[in-house]
Amino acid sequence: MRVLIAYDTKYGTTKTIAQWVAEGIGVDCDIKNVSEIESCDYDLIVIGSPIYTDEPLKSVSTFLKDKCDELKEKKVALFIVYDKLLAQKREKYEEILKEHCPEAIVDFGVFGGYFDVKQLTEYDRQTIEDFFSRLGKRYEILDSRNKSEVVAFGRRLREKIETRTT
Repeated sequence: MRVLIAYDTKYGTTKTIAQWVAEGIGVDCDIKNVSEIESCDYDLIVIGSPIYTDEPLKSVSTFLKDKCDELKEKKVALFIVYDKLLAQKREKYEEILKEHCPEAIVDFGVFGGYFDVKQLTEYDRQTIEDFFSRLGKRYEILDSRNKSEVVAFGRRLREKIETRTT
């Protein structure tokens, strides 16, 4: 089974999540930034994006749009990484990604993220601080990652693919 895990990231968390998904799948996976992908010649393609300013990264949406015809012939899974405080918006983010993707998505994962205010760009730091201020909350480091949840998603993908191919 050939597996590609495609992602983009702003601060590295989505890459970490992609690596954990690969760990769960349990086979040698190609893990690449969407900007590095030339071919979609894989049995399973998993595509992930963080959510910033209330939407997936433009690079991931563009990748899905540009590769739409190729992806229609593939087994595709999607995942997003974002703060779980936005859980009520899951369906919105899922629809944004599926808009450019095949109808028959194998699975969709939603995972908590991580960021340290001190590592953000000034614009991102101000945006996040404004958001949390409106919620009446303050933070320095936000970490809602759950490795076992991500690895379980990878295992579930492998099971689904193996079931469909046997």
